[in-house]
Amino acid sequence: FGMSSALDTLCGQSHGAKQYHMLGADLQTAILVLSIVSIPFSLLLAFTQQILMAAGQDAEISREAGIYCKWLIPSLFSYALLQCETRFLQAQNIVLPTMVSTGFCTLLHLFTCWTLVFRSELGFR
Repeated sequence: FGMSSALDTLCGQSHGAKQYHMLGADLQTAILVLSIVSIPFSLLLAFTQQILMAAGQDAEISREAGIYCKWLIPSLFSYALLQCETRFLQAQNIVLPTMVSTGFCTLLHLFTCWTLVFRSELGFR
């Protein structure tokens, strides 16, 4: 989230100067950089259980946190892409696609979470 905020400045400057070709270049560069930066963070998430155990945390808490963090790895890459696209659109004063997709995803998320926790075996015991 923090690294993608540089796009606010870069895309805002490009849009204000009417250098629209730079908007795309800034977006593509940010997506590439954030995707590369997500790799070490995904390794950190993959080994959360071992890191917590080495830090002296309770074994059961470390195990559950490790499971949770492994499920977060795919979202790390998609969230990097989402933040770049959101900043790109906001710099051009285009907010409707973000608003509509956020509303849709919120409704979908409520249903998905309820289903996964109460109707499947994925809920924590």
